[in-house]
Amino acid sequence: MTLIEVLIASVITAFIAIGTFTAFDAAGKSSADDRAHAQGTLLAQQDQERLRSFTTTTLEQMGTVETYRAENGLCLEKSGSTYTYFNGAKNTLYCEKVTGFAGTTYKGTPFTVSSSAAYVSAEKGGEKAALTCEKSGGTANYLQTKSSVTWPLLKKRTAISQTSVLNVPSSYVLEVKVINQLKEPVEGATVTVTGAPSTITPASGCVTFGGLASETVEVTATKGSWVDYNGKSPTTKSGLKLSTSSVVEETLHLAEPGSIVGEFESNGVATGIEAPSWFVFENNMSSPNDYVASSGAPEAKITLSKAFPFVQKVSPLEYENYQAYAGECTANNPETAAEAAEKLKPKPVAVTPGGSSSVKIEAPAVNVTVSEGTKATPESLLKTENAYIINKECEKGTAQNVVGTVTYKHKVALNSEGHLENKYKYQPFAKELRLCAAEGPKGGKYYRNYFKIANQKKAGTTAYKFYVKEVASSEDTGKEESASKLECP
Repeated sequence: MTLIEVLIASVITAFIAIGTFTAFDAAGKSSADDRAHAQGTLLAQQDQERLRSFTTTTLEQMGTVETYRAENGLCLEKSGSTYTYFNGAKNTLYCEKVTGFAGTTYKGTPFTVSSSAAYVSAEKGGEKAALTCEKSGGTANYLQTKSSVTWPLLKKRTAISQTSVLNVPSSYVLEVKVINQLKEPVEGATVTVTGAPSTITPASGCVTFGGLASETVEVTATKGSWVDYNGKSPTTKSGLKLSTSSVVEETLHLAEPGSIVGEFESNGVATGIEAPSWFVFENNMSSPNDYVASSGAPEAKITLSKAFPFVQKVSPLEYENYQAYAGECTANNPETAAEAAEKLKPKPVAVTPGGSSSVKIEAPAVNVTVSEGTKATPESLLKTENAYIINKECEKGTAQNVVGTVTYKHKVALNSEGHLENKYKYQPFAKELRLCAAEGPKGGKYYRNYFKIANQKKAGTTAYKFYVKEVASSEDTGKEESASKLECP
């Protein structure tokens, strides 16, 4: 019985001890948390004092700056999970070396201090001040400084924050809004304005730049691989005029791009069809509203990336179509280049953000036979690597967006039968292509000739027959001969 009594007494004592020490531990944590809150409040106050000592120009161009502080307020540097007292090469507006501490390891609680400044608008009628970016046509009456302090044990609880509002002198002020294809704000875009440091857009997608020295500026925005309407990154607006009497607003567009895979076919057959390039346009792009996709050589598939995902409707979500066809310019559009009886239209394809879409690209076959000599005195069939197909109507064409190496003159080859080799025979719809073929020396001379081809039928061209030494027609550059080497194009 005595042993049982001793055992029960021991268990009761253990419970009492556990409860007592748990209370001590909780009290200790609560006390440490209170001390951290008190220190965080003090650091926020000190940071506000530091910000108030800055010039308005510095505050206008500051954006958000994050520093690490010790419990005593000294600046820290972080390397991995280790904190050391600030030992930078030179003092900054936010951190300075302290003799006797610089470079030594810090073992206390590290505090993260976030310092920022943003414009606020104070409208007439007692309306509550709001951030300039959050008001339509907002002014820039004041600068609001904000200091936020966090530390590891705070975890997800609200940071300690303090703010101040300062008057600002008259200056050039620019408000930049970055939106996506749905006209939603883009967070995390880097915005740069002439004469000011880069700033990252918050959730509102809007940043305000003040203290700008120049009346005319260039503004750019970029976010990873995101692109603007024209598939470009960064998106840029140049020659923007500012004013000292009002806030100038500029909206830039960025969205996650999609890609289009163009797969060539000829008269409904896709297997083994290769062509050099294809063209795509979208009417919502700025002029010229087109892309050219090329690999520099004939391929069965050519991918066009960095295409903006235009949206026609928001609910239900529907992406607008791009229009695609083989070639390098608008002259290859089958609606105008093909014969009227063909009734062909460009192939539609939609681009979704981060996705890939496929489209079949029609490339009719060019059927030619090239012989040496003339029609009256034909010689052997011409086999040569010195030949080119020239997309004549696109020679002076330009494309706003070019993917790959684009040329309107494509190197081809003729086989032993005088025909275009298979990988070169499929070409875009065109009212005029030129085939350049050269040979020599023959009897001490070199020959070169240009032949006109109309590629206007889905089923392919008729069987053209050409002769290198044939006298040119009046509309062609025609036959050339020389004692010196002649080459295409």
